[in-house]
Amino acid sequence: MATYEINGWVWSGLGSATTLSTITITDDDPTMSPYFTDDFTETLEIGGTTYTNPRGGTYELTFTDSGGTSHTEDFLLWFTGSNFIFAPLPGSNFDDGSVLDSLGGWQEFSSGFNWEDITCFTSGTLIETINGSTPIETLCAGDLIKTQNHGYRPLLWIGKSFVSFADLSSENADKLYPVKIPAHSLGLGLPSRDLCVSRQHRMLVSSKIAARMFETSEVFVSAVKLLGYNGIRQITDLRSVEYYHLLFDQHEIIFAEDAPTESFYTGREALRLISQTSADEILKLKPEIAQSHYIPDVAAYIPSGKHQRKLIERHQKNSACLYNAATMRQERA
Repeated sequence: MATYEINGWVWSGLGSATTLSTITITDDDPTMSPYFTDDFTETLEIGGTTYTNPRGGTYELTFTDSGGTSHTEDFLLWFTGSNFIFAPLPGSNFDDGSVLDSLGGWQEFSSGFNWEDITCFTSGTLIETINGSTPIETLCAGDLIKTQNHGYRPLLWIGKSFVSFADLSSENADKLYPVKIPAHSLGLGLPSRDLCVSRQHRMLVSSKIAARMFETSEVFVSAVKLLGYNGIRQITDLRSVEYYHLLFDQHEIIFAEDAPTESFYTGREALRLISQTSADEILKLKPEIAQSHYIPDVAAYIPSGKHQRKLIERHQKNSACLYNAATMRQERA
């Protein structure tokens, strides 16, 4: 039985500000069943109430976001027999404080959905903070985030990049789709849940093989270099995707779904891959980045792409996990 988490709300009418809550979905298959199909293995929990066999589809709503801008979008909608439950789709402009203005109508209720299309990296990725595991989309500048090397550090900036359906239909779409790292695929039970990251986002590898190759047991490896290892794959059937970026005073090792990974790296290539608005915000916070001699420190050694691939191949050849309890304890002691 698989579990998925997204954000949404129970319908309470038009004209009032909406507060998003966590929706937990359990299902024995990877798809939401069509509206007229009974599936009693499918449950939906929100606000402490669990509904069995909710009937869902997409529904159009017009709303005003917390910044005062009006939007008309499709939303997920379930009828539970007693309540209507809505959830924004990936890339939605709907946020906490949005006000519902008018109803459109049902858009689709006969084909169902793949759960991955709904949940991948838009909401619900859990980041370890001083308050425990926290959905990434609820984080704010100043929040204390757990780091491997420096305790709890204040978040300097959080940004997000939206990749539209048009972008995902372009010639370079393969570079935009996220990489899915299945739960427990890296070793030591990590990540604790499925984790989706961009292709170039780096995960920490801590192993004896890494120590033999690089004279340090902890190195960063790009997600794209992990493809094919223990079921790690790229998700290519998305309509849109939203990537979140977490910036600190320095490059840090943080924890997403309990797995060690990197914070936003302020190298020149990384800055070219985000929007100009986001780059300007970062430069305002860290003006030293604009200096010609600026070279950011890294939280762990980053091998060349060729050596990253060789590292993963050696782990595959030896049926070795990417995390080794002995080396991780040694580095963190």
